[in-house]
Amino acid sequence: MLIVNANAIGHIILVVLGIGIVTGVAYLLFLPVPRKQGRRELSFSIAGINKRGLTDDDLGDYEGEVRCDYDNEYDDYALAVYTDEGKHVGFIPRGNVSLFERIDRAGGSVPCELWIEQGEEDDRTFYYGRVIIRL
Repeated sequence: MLIVNANAIGHIILVVLGIGIVTGVAYLLFLPVPRKQGRRELSFSIAGINKRGLTDDDLGDYEGEVRCDYDNEYDDYALAVYTDEGKHVGFIPRGNVSLFERIDRAGGSVPCELWIEQGEEDDRTFYYGRVIIRL
């Protein structure tokens, strides 16, 4: 039995069950093997970051957390992104209902890593960032 692992980026693991000769032609039989429940990395742009009053002091890399924002008046499934210093810097983009439900079941918050950078375009300064959640 030969096991082929192509799971580095979340692809299916395949197991070669047999190699045989049928009328002179070699064949391989591949069956998917269920992935073990493990940690998955999810990465998102931070939405609403330019509405949070950030300054140059907020630039950099952080450990933080993503929290269910139960009181958000615009999105019933809002997920807020906070730095390790407790500063609210934005949100996970809309439409991640299943992620919201999973974080809610985990107690309402999960740790994350995030970074915030600054850009300029047409004499306008703006901020952008990314958040990584490992579930």
